[in-house]
Amino acid sequence: MATTSLSPRLGTFQASGNFAIPADACISYQTLYQALQAFEADLHQHIHLENNILFPRAAEMEESTVAAAR
Repeated sequence: MATTSLSPRLGTFQASGNFAIPADACISYQTLYQALQAFEADLHQHIHLENNILFPRAAEMEESTVAAAR
């Protein structure tokens, strides 16, 4: 199974200074950074679920289906 690394793409989130909000930031700036931080957390959870649960189970199901067909 081919995998694609998202690390370089996720680095763009780090360009925000790990979502550090400047003291003089307006409400919309604060809201944006909070939403981006929540998005990053959700994205990491989604990647974990796919890579560690969904894809391995799908591969197991495929292998058992192929074995049963023989």
